[in-house]
Amino acid sequence: MNAAVGVGVYYGCEIYWGMIDGGIASKRSIRSLFLTAMFASIDIDFCGTGMMIGADSTLHRLLEAINAITTTASCHKKTFILEV
Repeated sequence: MNAAVGVGVYYGCEIYWGMIDGGIASKRSIRSLFLTAMFASIDIDFCGTGMMIGADSTLHRLLEAINAITTTASCHKKTFILEV
């Protein structure tokens, strides 16, 4: 089984692997489990990465909100302050 997982699941699997090494769990239950850890952050704050899982959807929602507020502000001829 191959799985692409987030960091939280990755750490959970590390704990489970420790249980197997300690004899608490059976090795037969995971004969072929391959994991790939994928970082996720809406802040794009991991060094060496151009885009993170969640960043694109966050930017999309932010631009939608700005467009909606811009329309309302221009109709009412008022200035709106948006805190992100």
